Amino acid sequence: MYIDCLDTKLIPALTECVEKYSEWWSFKVFSPFVEYAHGRLPSYFRPEELINLLLNDAEKNYSFDPGNSKIILVDEYLQKCFNTTVIFVSDLYTLCLSHINILDDPAKVLYIKNKHIAAELWIDTPYDILYKDSSSKFWLPPLYNDIMCKNTKMTYKWNELCFLITNFITTKNPYFTPFGVGSFLINSGTAFSNEMKFKYFHKSQIPDIIKQIIKYLGKQSNILTLCPELYQTNDDIETAKFLEEIMFGNNRLMPHSNSYINL
Repeated sequence: MYIDCLDTKLIPALTECVEKYSEWWSFKVFSPFVEYAHGRLPSYFRPEELINLLLNDAEKNYSFDPGNSKIILVDEYLQKCFNTTVIFVSDLYTLCLSHINILDDPAKVLYIKNKHIAAELWIDTPYDILYKDSSSKFWLPPLYNDIMCKNTKMTYKWNELCFLITNFITTKNPYFTPFGVGSFLINSGTAFSNEMKFKYFHKSQIPDIIKQIIKYLGKQSNILTLCPELYQTNDDIETAKFLEEIMFGNNRLMPHSNSYINL
């Protein structure tokens, strides 16, 4: 699942960000665009930002040729900038080149690029990775731990929790009553009746209930221990830390505990 997540989610998202933030411009000192874009663009900006500024202004000023959204009929100010009265939208990048400097300092480009990538890059991680990882640890609140697991541990593995809680629910107890084929009734007036905001559930829904009860504490494994074929040099260790932080640093299992459970 790690490799699948990398191949289908993280690497495509990272590649898109790298391409998006690979080129940076600044205006030449005497370009009329310095005045045109004053306060609307930062000192260094992406080509797309300037082009979008021009397109947005053209739309706001009704400058597109009626019936042809690929042609801009420029105003007097932009005529002086581009020395033309009509602009084909696809030519904007080339036309802007005479007004800008392309940032070519590798260190500056890397700094700006990484800053923006770090702020933007996010993926919807398939959290089943954490449940299937045998090194993941989960905390079970005292109410459930005391009753369902007899408080045998402070932390549990996912498969262990599924076995213990499923075994408790499906074995005769004062909290749940079997109902129909594979379904259960939460007995009213019991410790769980106020916590679980439903009366009935099916055995197949037990993992979904557990996921709302538990808190993820972390794991011992990482991309390199689970996928050793990815390790080539020591630099891969830092790369793995970077990838893990993107994938799991802000996962939705950790921010808070639900006060009650809904299905």
